[in-house]
Amino acid sequence: PWMGDAVELFLDLRPESELGKPEYGPGVYQIFAVPADSIHNKPMLRVWQPDGHYLDNAQIASIATGDFWAVEISIPWKSLTESPVHTGRAIGFEAVLDDLDEGDYAHRQMIWRGGAENWRDPSLFSRLILVDHPRRRF
Repeated sequence: PWMGDAVELFLDLRPESELGKPEYGPGVYQIFAVPADSIHNKPMLRVWQPDGHYLDNAQIASIATGDFWAVEISIPWKSLTESPVHTGRAIGFEAVLDDLDEGDYAHRQMIWRGGAENWRDPSLFSRLILVDHPRRRF
């Protein structure tokens, strides 16, 4: 398991007929976004599963002050799958916040909706439906 602060993203981008199957395979990802900290001098974006997958043109930035940190990531769709993005497409998604404070190993993960077995069971991922949304200008 990861022993530090991070955001874990879990994605299931398999065809809809295979979406939500309980085993990892092509199109299922576990990605770590690690903030810069005392161990890592710069933020790190790493694909944990499938091992050896590289995210072409992905970007990460982080900030840490006092008791909080934040990461922002950008992952091009094409670095994950060749299948097209389209409105109405369903994908599996899960997010986990790893927050390892010294000595507090019992309370180190906040899981959005899935479970502690996300790392080996994609059937726990929630479903997201992609929608068309106009860009907002602030």
